[in-house]
Amino acid sequence: MTEHELLNQLTQVKLLRALTYPALRRLVAQGRVLWVRKGHIIMGPEIGSINAYVVLEGSISAVMPWGPVLAYLGPGEMFGEMALIAGVERTAYCKAAVDSVVFEIPFNCFHGDMLTNPVVRAGMQELGLARHAVQTAIRNGAPAPELEPPQEEEPEEAPAPAEVGAGTGSEAAAQTDAPPKPDVPKPPAVYATA
Repeated sequence: MTEHELLNQLTQVKLLRALTYPALRRLVAQGRVLWVRKGHIIMGPEIGSINAYVVLEGSISAVMPWGPVLAYLGPGEMFGEMALIAGVERTAYCKAAVDSVVFEIPFNCFHGDMLTNPVVRAGMQELGLARHAVQTAIRNGAPAPELEPPQEEEPEEAPAPAEVGAGTGSEAAAQTDAPPKPDVPKPPAVYATA
């Protein structure tokens, strides 16, 4: 992944949209991309770093230490921010639900660029409060949210070419009536002006 591609992906993250271009460039220059295997714990109580993370590809599960899954986080979602904002020990484990790619936001960028931006800070505090409310409710006896684990993407096999004259007319019609798969739009390019 090039620096330009990473900048494009990070500009699509809702919580990072309010960052200035220089702040976003610092984030990319000082952070790092991590490829994480399914089941690998990225961070948790007494495990991991003092950084925050953004999911670029795949899915990360946030799990309470005794087991209930709090959430499955997909591309564009941030995790690890609650402990950094409050200055406390982490309260949940975050591990890869499937093979994933995450971007690690360094501690100094988090505090120097993100928390000093009032829009970004307000968004992270709102997110942190919502996540804390779910954890508190579970600790007080509420049932854990019913979540479906993400399915791992399997490579698609190309359909066998139809033979001329093979099959009946209804079979041929069934093959051509299948709806086309939608194209996933690519994020717009970000260009720097100097």
